[in-house]
Amino acid sequence: MKLTMTTGKVMAQVNLLPWQRRNIPQAHAYLNMQVVADSSKFIPFRDGALRQSATYPNGIEGNDIEWNTPYAHYQYMGEVYINPKHNASGFIGKDGMWHGWRGAKVPSGRPIEYHTEGTGDHWFDKAAEAYLPEWVEGVAKIMRSRR
Repeated sequence: MKLTMTTGKVMAQVNLLPWQRRNIPQAHAYLNMQVVADSSKFIPFRDGALRQSATYPNGIEGNDIEWNTPYAHYQYMGEVYINPKHNASGFIGKDGMWHGWRGAKVPSGRPIEYHTEGTGDHWFDKAAEAYLPEWVEGVAKIMRSRR
């Protein structure tokens, strides 16, 4: 049997013996948790909310990971999005705080400036580039286990 596991854009193929099938949930859980841990190193950091927002919509053994903040998509794409009606992404209110415009936003063509060294857009892709061989070996090790 050949197992194909997909988490995000990571695909691991492992040849399995029948008794190894029971390890599939553990392998999925490992891969999901490791992807989150390794991706976090590349996620922009201001107050930590984006890094801490990772969720598993289909459970820890599922195929999906989401970073769930109102701005996660914009940060991942690395481009300032603006409200076309106002030609701006937001404004500073009377309270001195930044407020985003409500409504649909469109890409502005201007890159986001990241201030934490080593972080930026497309953090999953950067983590996969750095750690993919380790992820694949970790999945293979769990699948070969007799536990």
